[in-house]
Amino acid sequence: MHYILMAKAAVFQRLDNVWRSSTLSLKIKLDLYTSLIVSTAIYASETWKSTARIRRQLDVFHQRNLRKILGITWKDHVTNMEVLSRTVQRRLQDIVAERRLRMVGHIIRIPPERPANHAMSWTPRRTN
Repeated sequence: MHYILMAKAAVFQRLDNVWRSSTLSLKIKLDLYTSLIVSTAIYASETWKSTARIRRQLDVFHQRNLRKILGITWKDHVTNMEVLSRTVQRRLQDIVAERRLRMVGHIIRIPPERPANHAMSWTPRRTN
């Protein structure tokens, strides 16, 4: 997981000229960010284990990128909620949670004899 986010950060860095551009509007930059970076970063997130550490890493990654797009430095003392408000974005962990719930909804509607439905109620056996 950590390596995935590092790779996504590298992709974000390659587009540094786009984020710094004064000729592109904030809306275009955010649309590019959402479609290229966010969608890549949370690809297959429905299957990830949900831990506090992973959720925190997702949000740190997201906030760091949004601050870069807005041109905000740590010296500006802007809260994370203000950054999300200015960019009209949600926390990445909330987007992932929504995607996970959507996937569970699909699996619940699958006929009971299908393997995906079995996986939802499967309990692993303990080995001593």
